[in-house]
Amino acid sequence: MRKRFLLEGDYQNREVWIAIAFKDEAISLLLHLFWKGEVKKELLQEWVKGTAELPEAIATIERSITDENLLTEEIKVINVGKVREIEIEWADNILLTRVLQGFDGELLVLKDRISLLESYDQEVFDECARFWERLIAFKKDNASLSNQKVDIYKADLDILFEALKALKKDHRKEQQEKVQETKANFLLKLEILNHKLEENPNHKFTIERLKEIRAELNKSGLRQQHYTDIDNQINALFEKMSVPKVKAQTEKFDKRIHDLEGIAEKIQKSLDWDLKEMEKEKKNKEFSQQIFQMKLIDAKIDMINKRVVEKQEKLANVLATLQGLKKKK
Repeated sequence: MRKRFLLEGDYQNREVWIAIAFKDEAISLLLHLFWKGEVKKELLQEWVKGTAELPEAIATIERSITDENLLTEEIKVINVGKVREIEIEWADNILLTRVLQGFDGELLVLKDRISLLESYDQEVFDECARFWERLIAFKKDNASLSNQKVDIYKADLDILFEALKALKKDHRKEQQEKVQETKANFLLKLEILNHKLEENPNHKFTIERLKEIRAELNKSGLRQQHYTDIDNQINALFEKMSVPKVKAQTEKFDKRIHDLEGIAEKIQKSLDWDLKEMEKEKKNKEFSQQIFQMKLIDAKIDMINKRVVEKQEKLANVLATLQGLKKKK
């Protein structure tokens, strides 16, 4: 993205060169004025390319997004179209700056969170991964984001991931010990329940107890084979009492419907929020008089609209699946 420009104009009834520079990490720019004849155009063109320094200006004026126009009333230019191009470039630069400031803030929060961790946190790991995914998606849609800046973010994230991996090694060993202990506890409960069923059958009690154990299992965090081993033994006790398998399937079916209804409700709430935000930005645009502010608002509306379309598609899929399940019930 270009940040330096050169214009020809008139100031105080004399011809001038106008060297324009966007300020880094700020939402303002500087107008450096030079009398024609006292400063060579070639030198200023080299400055635009970044290969030369600016000489002392007769005046330097700072402009911000609160100003109605890029130039002051005292400065006149012939090529108004060039001024318009610079204003658009400035608006793009401001948008990129603000987005990067947001990324910088998020990265700082992640660094602080990881520095305070005493054990591995999967949620923090996922947040780091999502940060990188959003950064790459933004880079894909915005060629103005330099590869050098992306590499800086990647270097910082690599350090964070390495710190999390070190915590995960200790966490994994501790989790494995907990998994074995939890599994043994479930097996003992099922063994006692099976013994009671053989000695003094009480199907109602056994069914309720098995439901409780299954609920505990679902909250236990056991995965893959460990979960399957316990689940199979629970099912075996159900079958041992000749309880119809249809009942167990119905419970799973109802849970699936309940889960989908919850997902649909969450998506709808999130969608409603985005639609309200979009309407608010549209109203802001109606009252905006500055072109670069309008461009910023348009960009934000476009970002919100992309989220709305994505959520509408996801909601439609969930509702279609839910409707199909309810018809089978």
